[in-house]
Amino acid sequence: MDVASKLATAQAHAGQVQLQLQAAQGAVPRTRAALVAKEKEAQHYAAGGSCGCLCRGRADRKHGEAEAAVAQLRKQLEQHEAAAAGAAAASQEAQSQLAAWQGKSAELATAQASLQQLEERMFAAPAWRASPRLNELGDSLRALESQSAEANRHAQSFGRGTQLLQGAVRGLQEALQALSRTQMMGAVNMGRGMGFQRRTGVNARRQPGRQFGNLAEMAVFRRANDGIAKAARDTAEASALLGPGMPRVDASVLSSARAGLLQNILIGGVISDAIQLAAVRRSIESCKQLLSQVQACLSWAQQNLGAHQQRAAALQAQVASKQGEVQAFRRQALDAALAAAAATA
Repeated sequence: MDVASKLATAQAHAGQVQLQLQAAQGAVPRTRAALVAKEKEAQHYAAGGSCGCLCRGRADRKHGEAEAAVAQLRKQLEQHEAAAAGAAAASQEAQSQLAAWQGKSAELATAQASLQQLEERMFAAPAWRASPRLNELGDSLRALESQSAEANRHAQSFGRGTQLLQGAVRGLQEALQALSRTQMMGAVNMGRGMGFQRRTGVNARRQPGRQFGNLAEMAVFRRANDGIAKAARDTAEASALLGPGMPRVDASVLSSARAGLLQNILIGGVISDAIQLAAVRRSIESCKQLLSQVQACLSWAQQNLGAHQQRAAALQAQVASKQGEVQAFRRQALDAALAAAAATA
């Protein structure tokens, strides 16, 4: 018997019947509440309603309509109660079938475990431990499993490292875009500020609206600085995962980026536009240099990731094939042992 398939079918059927039961049971109280409301309405019109003698004809008509609705709702309530009872019986039967197949599944699992234990005991006997063919297959399988596990570790490391480098590239590109826009805005503001100072004699940093501009620039710098620092940390983590074969990343630039290229702006308070622009320009150049190196690392990691994944898949296939050989040999030996036991019985 295909116990797993039967059990899955029984589980699906039990779940479907349970949903039908819930729907049927939910319809009963709703119909009952509607019936009670309609009975009260019929009683209201039976007493003449609220119109008095002048509207008696209208009240009689409404009473007739309400009574018809009451009769229909009573019929619906009976139908829903019958459907709920039928669904409850069907659900009970489905649960009984499910329990039976769960029992069969547990019985099969116990039998399989017992058979496995007996088989292991048989092949643990001294005669079988000395079997050259079985030892050869076992040694080959263990060697392949070790190689497969190592290849999987390398593939996982390169997968994680590639993800980190991809995130670092995105972070550096976004930071560069933000800094480039801010650099252009800063140059424009500096030009306007110099003109404002020449006309008024007031420091450019004190011109109207300049404080808001400073705050907006600081927000951009902070986001860019955080993005650059995270990209540098991710690159360092990827380097630790991928090993010495990864292309070189300038250690001084990486260390500076991990600390934050724009810290001198973020913690330096209000500085002149010229100094700020110079600091941003240096940061952009450092960021470009780091981005170029990280992109080279990413290209290398992606190429090696594919190779490691192919090797891991190939070794896994070899492991599966060797496991099949071991199982075939053991089944053949077991069949021969059973045949010999039957012949001597």
